[in-house]
Amino acid sequence: MLQNSGLVIGWPNSVGFVAQPPVALLAGAVPTAITSGDIGLDGDLDLVVTMRPSNLQPAINLVIWGNDGSGAFPSGNGFATGPGPVDVAIGDVDHDHDLDLATANWNGDTPDPDADLTILRNDFATGTCCHDFLAGVDDAFATTVAPFSEVSCPRSPLAAWLAPRRDFDGAALSNLGFGHTFMQLPGRIIEATLTLEVTWDGANNLNDRLSLAWDGGVFGPMCWTVPLSQLIDPVGNDISGTVTLDLGSLPGGLDLRPWLNATGMLDVAIEDDTLVDHLHLHLVTSCPGGCSCTEAEAELGLSVTPLVLGGVANFTITGAPPFSITALLVGAGVGCSGFPGLCLNPYIDALAVVMADGSGTATYPITLPTGLLLPPCMLIHTQAVAIDPPLMGMHWSCTLSTYTYAN
Repeated sequence: MLQNSGLVIGWPNSVGFVAQPPVALLAGAVPTAITSGDIGLDGDLDLVVTMRPSNLQPAINLVIWGNDGSGAFPSGNGFATGPGPVDVAIGDVDHDHDLDLATANWNGDTPDPDADLTILRNDFATGTCCHDFLAGVDDAFATTVAPFSEVSCPRSPLAAWLAPRRDFDGAALSNLGFGHTFMQLPGRIIEATLTLEVTWDGANNLNDRLSLAWDGGVFGPMCWTVPLSQLIDPVGNDISGTVTLDLGSLPGGLDLRPWLNATGMLDVAIEDDTLVDHLHLHLVTSCPGGCSCTEAEAELGLSVTPLVLGGVANFTITGAPPFSITALLVGAGVGCSGFPGLCLNPYIDALAVVMADGSGTATYPITLPTGLLLPPCMLIHTQAVAIDPPLMGMHWSCTLSTYTYAN
């Protein structure tokens, strides 16, 4: 809410909004418009306010307040626009993955046709990293093919809400919900796509629902819920097929990216006559300083067979220059590293180094231990790199984060 000398922020509670201490503008300035967005690319919403300037600082008529992560705005940076800004818009004008500003200006009886619109470009130089999180095995619901259990891994409140529940592929029993939580997501997410393969379990699943993001609310524990029939064209009594969702623009208009950035996780639930074969969460994150590879530069493909404890998993790199040196890297997490192309953070080690064959393919067989060292539902974060010796160029894959399974 704008007021003569500043703005007032209200945080919601169960009965309404609790006003926070006012954020003071420059002395004598009068606010005219406000908007919000992640200007600093840190996952927090910052505030932008235009104003009629004060006599003390007449050149400043736009201020950006940075969110410190707690919802407080301790300091602002002032900028100049055209005279008399009356409105402000925010968006990525130059497609460089950061948010720019535009103001509409009006100077009363002395209009300046050259100053009706001001565009302030964000020069926060960025690169991007791409990340793939996989859960379940893409095996066409083949529960009897592999000698292991494709367990789903919901966090405790989601598991308690769904109990009893089914795992990936699942038992052919009706009225059992499915749940899984993607954990250890990176921050600064600018694109997020969820893909899932589903089919019915023999019962009528036309009334089944897909829900995302557990928040435990009184009026429903999930942030977003939609009937599966709205996402897949039903055939008879069967809702089967592939669902792909842009989490930045879900049906109904919800943008789930701020939730992902704030919590570092994504809950997925389906009730309750639907089998789930596998889930794929694809993320693109911004990296300040432009130090990491863009998705277009992620030239390598990286795939893996199921990570069965006590067994052998085959990691396969494709798209490398023929006979180049490739390495399979592992990290404790994913995110901006500060090294060009490397999107594991913190980076730990290279599991193996192998020369690609003439088709640009390299395979790494990795034996997985058993026991407490690698329990089920543990995420393994990997990335591939290839070095072309004649040119010493480096080629990267997106990171690949996959879950371990019990034998």
